[in-house]
Amino acid sequence: MLYNLLIFSILWLACVVFGNAAVPFVVLFSVLYFFKNKSILDLNLILFIVVVGGLADNILMHLDVIQYRHYSAFEHNSSVIPFWMWAIWLSFAISVKPFLQWLSQSVWLQLLFAITAPATAYLIAQQLGAMSFSFSNAEMFMLLGMISSVLIPLFTAVQKWNDEDRISTQKPSLVKS
Repeated sequence: MLYNLLIFSILWLACVVFGNAAVPFVVLFSVLYFFKNKSILDLNLILFIVVVGGLADNILMHLDVIQYRHYSAFEHNSSVIPFWMWAIWLSFAISVKPFLQWLSQSVWLQLLFAITAPATAYLIAQQLGAMSFSFSNAEMFMLLGMISSVLIPLFTAVQKWNDEDRISTQKPSLVKS
């Protein structure tokens, strides 16, 4: 679990500091990491997290709650979040499964994590100049905590469902290995 946290932290920092220049590295690393450590069944969870997380950020951007530092003329006035934010969601999705399994033990753990960790990451990204907020830091912390307190239990439930589906689709073997 610490290994995955380290991987996510490095990829997150690369995206926040280098923006779109980090995206090819994150995508390449994610593909290699996926093929080395994940099964094709994990792709459901990864895609779900990337899409739902990216859509949540997109909504915040369109509501003018978060403004992203843009890195090219192509992205300026874009209707979608910057590529580096999608890369952050991808790096989160490939590294979070062991943590979600641990969080599934308790709704209280899920809420404690959801209220603190994601909001803290956004505030650090803001301090590093990757984004700005329309609200004060305290208001953003509360807003992001509320959003994450819905998303993290949702991601945990999908991960659990994905694992249960994997177990139910395995065929029993007559021969013990």
